[in-house]
Amino acid sequence: MDEVELHGKDVYLIDAKHTKDGNLPSLLDIKDALLKMMLFVNLENVQVDGKDYTPVPIVKLTIGGNFEINKLNESQKKTLESLKKETKLNGFLLMINKVLVN
Repeated sequence: MDEVELHGKDVYLIDAKHTKDGNLPSLLDIKDALLKMMLFVNLENVQVDGKDYTPVPIVKLTIGGNFEINKLNESQKKTLESLKKETKLNGFLLMINKVLVN
């Protein structure tokens, strides 16, 4: 886990993957994040300083350069679509450059 943020009664558990070149992180990095999400979505009884919080697992992709989703190549588009499906099937969120993606 790279980041933890408290938002009301939620605790965001964020695994972040970064690139500087305007492309998605490597498939290996994305698979690593997915493995961590499987652990995070199964957490129960999460407490911070003795207070109960609801865990909200998030994969965060920070992409530098001139990143634009509509400029991804076909392979990257497939990877992103697969990642979006995983978020829905397994109950975690996806964030790209600080924006939640549905």
